Amino acid sequence: MTDDSSSDEGVLIIPLSSTKIKAIAQALSNETAVNMLQVLADKPMSAQELSDHLGLPLTTVKYNIDQLLAAELIKVEYVRLSQKMREMKYYAAVKRALIFAPEKDEKTAIGLLKKLFPSFIAVLLSIPVGLLLRELIIQFLADPHEITINPLNLTFYTFVAGVLFAVLILLFFTCLCEVCKKSD
Repeated sequence: MTDDSSSDEGVLIIPLSSTKIKAIAQALSNETAVNMLQVLADKPMSAQELSDHLGLPLTTVKYNIDQLLAAELIKVEYVRLSQKMREMKYYAAVKRALIFAPEKDEKTAIGLLKKLFPSFIAVLLSIPVGLLLRELIIQFLADPHEITINPLNLTFYTFVAGVLFAVLILLFFTCLCEVCKKSD
């Protein structure tokens, strides 16, 4: 399982065989808990503030807080002292997407994300590389007004050069991944 409890943002892939899935299902099957989760997604609140905001008994709110904490759908955002010098916990929704998948699909999903990462980087790099090529052409080859290529087309050509660079980077990472797999 790829549970990373220290990170409360992002994506959590939960295998269907996980014991956590029961706690999540139990918490989300309760309409009161779902309403509390929606309120806590907007701003952190204490149990008393939730009770007042939703018009629910404090015991009901505390029960649902325990359920949501067990399912790791909310967290203690911070603790403050009340006027009576007691610790008051303020709860907030954990902002992450939950994906429920069979265990073999969990590995496939992570593998897919790992495969797409180099493509994402290559596409991001293609933009500055295309702009750099355009500037190099203008700087070293000629004044933009003396270039025989239409300046409007120059932007297109530099974009194509950037995309070709991205494809080369992608091929490099793909070959590198294949070499790593063979060495394992």
